[in-house]
Amino acid sequence: MNSHSKGFTLIELVIVIAILGILASVAMALFGETLADTQKKACIANRMTILRQYTMAEARGDAEASSLENYVKWYLATYYNGATTLCPSGGTYTYTQDPLDIICSEHGSLIDKELNSKD
Repeated sequence: MNSHSKGFTLIELVIVIAILGILASVAMALFGETLADTQKKACIANRMTILRQYTMAEARGDAEASSLENYVKWYLATYYNGATTLCPSGGTYTYTQDPLDIICSEHGSLIDKELNSKD
């Protein structure tokens, strides 16, 4: 009679489960970094879009474009049901007129992003 049984030993199963756990933790860490990077890029794109639209409204002489802060408040109220920010990370916006910039509390200044375009 053959005394060898078919199947996995308890040690083999524990090792496989440990390896899967390590791979899952590495994947979750990479996903978290990717999510944060995507949110940062979306915030920058949202602010760049608002600045471009503000510049066009100001050139047309639209009443909403009396200042960047007034325009952003009007824009968000009109197109985003009164949201206070478009930052996916929940950052708050502050505005400067000279130089023209929308600064996010989470992702910083747009001017810095243009000067250091590696971000």
